[in-house]
Order: sequence, then structure tokens, then C-alpha cells
Amino acid sequence: MAKPKSVHIDVSYGTFLKLAILAIAAGFLFLVRELLLLIFIAIVIASALDPLVDWLHRRKIPRALTVLFVYIVLIGILVVIVSVLAPAVAEQIQELLTLAPEYLDKLAIWLGGLLSVSPQDLVNGDIVGSLTGTVSDSLAGVTDALSSTIRGFFSFLIVLVLAFYFSVQEDSFKGFIRSIVPSRHRLYVSDLTGRMQKQMGLWLRGQLILALVIFVLTFVVLSALHVPNALVLAMLAGLFEVVPYIGPILSAVPATLIAFTVSPLTAALVVVAYVIIQQLENHVLQPRIMGKVLGLNPLIVILAILIGAQLAGVLGAILAVPLVTAATVFLGDLFHETERLEDRLKSRGAREVRFFKPSEDGKGMFSSFGRDGSKKGKPSEKEGDET
Repeated sequence: MAKPKSVHIDVSYGTFLKLAILAIAAGFLFLVRELLLLIFIAIVIASALDPLVDWLHRRKIPRALTVLFVYIVLIGILVVIVSVLAPAVAEQIQELLTLAPEYLDKLAIWLGGLLSVSPQDLVNGDIVGSLTGTVSDSLAGVTDALSSTIRGFFSFLIVLVLAFYFSVQEDSFKGFIRSIVPSRHRLYVSDLTGRMQKQMGLWLRGQLILALVIFVLTFVVLSALHVPNALVLAMLAGLFEVVPYIGPILSAVPATLIAFTVSPLTAALVVVAYVIIQQLENHVLQPRIMGKVLGLNPLIVILAILIGAQLAGVLGAILAVPLVTAATVFLGDLFHETERLEDRLKSRGAREVRFFKPSEDGKGMFSSFGRDGSKKGKPSEKEGDET
């Protein structure tokens, strides 16, 4: 009988040390995740404003003055919008809080007629009771959200300062990224970060335009149908625009329930209007506005939002999509778009370019190309860095 073979795995102290450092770094990043989220928001905002800043900078205007002018204009527009909308939104939220019991009573009467049950039985039963509890919890959540306005304001200021710095010191920021990357990969990483910034900027600008269009369309329709709290409901529709498929449904539910307090016909018309707006977005607005943004599978977007919300709350949910968008740029290079990347980098005159790509024999993660475009084998340790 053969003796069982024993397997010995030797792990050096250096490997243990590297793993320990990685674990400590991961723990530290988790502890400061809220600060990292603010930094990432600032990067996304700076990326969205870069095209406008660059356009003005090419007109021989100093970059610092250009960035300052753009931020002053945008903040001024934001202040005007908030000044105009805030009183109306606050009034409608207060009205919604006050009239919520009346809305529920009307809904109970309508459900009672539909189900041939007395409204009192519904009120005493589980249907409206459960709905009342849900509404109460939602309203309490709104109150908690309003109470955290001060903290959000200071976070907003931090984001603005960081975004301003990233816009003004764009070359310094990119130089820092290049400085922490091995020299043989700097050309690729520089190209990659530029495309990531472009995609995140396109995503943010596209989402803002879509949210604005959906807000206006929804507000016009709800106002025409005389649905109460049209402004708040339209704002919800615009905010939920970031969530594919589920977002429009989430925004349609409260609008439909409130429309029931007017009449069942109004509620039906609201449902039809939301469906039409959603189809208009999917087939007309989305392709035109977001056409240049790298497409993401809706399921991946939803999962990313859920994971982001679990890890970092509302901010994590908001930033999950641009983060996945940026990561998809790298994955596209890794699996699908390597040939196009090779042509683009070689055209920039690199003597030798190495970038992440599975080799044909499956043993390496780098491909190497000379100035003449000829493919080389896996680079040896003695090869010089690219220039």
C-alpha cells in the first residue's frame, strides 16, 4: 500500500509581511470610507467640469481663474434654484405630513368599495394599518433626513473645496498618480485615468440632464392632472432616475397613491403617464444623452447600488454607479478592447508599451509592443523601462 504523499507549502516572512500590510491598509481604508467617498465625489464633479474648464483655458485664460469663474457661476445657479424651489418644496412636504391621514382614509374608502369591505374593517385590519405604519416610518425618515442638513452642508463644502483643487491642480493630481506607478506602466495608466475621468464626467452630466428632463415632464403631467404635491413627486422621479428600471417604479408608487385621493381615473392616468415617460426615456432620451457613456448591465447597476448602500449608506449608493463605470473602462481594456488600446498607445510614439492583458499562453499578464508595432514576448527583468 502506497504511502499518502504529503504536500508542504513554504511561505516566506516577506509574504506574510505583505499580507499583513494589505490587511492593515484595507482596514484603514474601511475606517475612512466616508472621507474617501467625499474625495471620489469631488473627482467625479471635477471630471464633469473638465471639458468646460479646458475649453475656457484654451482661450488663454489662466486655469485658476477659469475654474473659479465656472464654480461661481454654477454655485450661483444652484443658489437661485434652491431659493426658488426650497419654499415650495418645504410647503408641500408639510402639507403631505398634515394630509397623510386624510389620504389614507380616502384610500381605505376606495379599497373598501373595490373589495366589498367596509372602510372601518380596513382601518381596523392589517391592510391600511400596515400601510399607515409604512407611511409613518417614511415620514419619520424624511424628518431624520432634514435634521442631518447641517452635516450634509459641511460635507458639501468639503467636496467643493476638493473638486476646486482637483480642477486647478489637474496636472499635479495626474502627476501624483503617475509617480506611484512603475515607470513601465505610466503611459497606460495615464491614458486609463484620463478615460476613466471622461466616462465619469459623461455619466454625471448625462444623469443630471436626464433627471432634469424627467423632473420637468413629471411635474407638467402631475400639475395638469391636478395631483397634490406635484413638485415633491416630480423631484422624487428625478432623483430615482439613477436606478434603472426600479427607480421609475419607486417614484410612480407614491404618485399613484396620492392620485387615488383625487379619483381612480386620475390614478390610472398617472400610471399611463409614468409608463409613457419611461418609454420616452428608454427609446429617445437615454440613447441620445447617455450614448457616449460605456453601457452597463442594469442588473450590475442595481447590485452596485445595493452594495454601495450597505457599505456607505446614501453616498455609497449614489457613487456606486460612477465607480462601476470607471472600473468597466479597465475591464474593457483587459478583456474586450485591447487591440484598439494597442493602436492608440503605439500612435503616441511609445518605444515600448506594456499593459495588463492575458497572454496567449495564459502564463502572463503583460503584453509588450515595440516602436515598430512588433509583438514581443513577456518582458524580462533586465529590460529597461519605457520612455
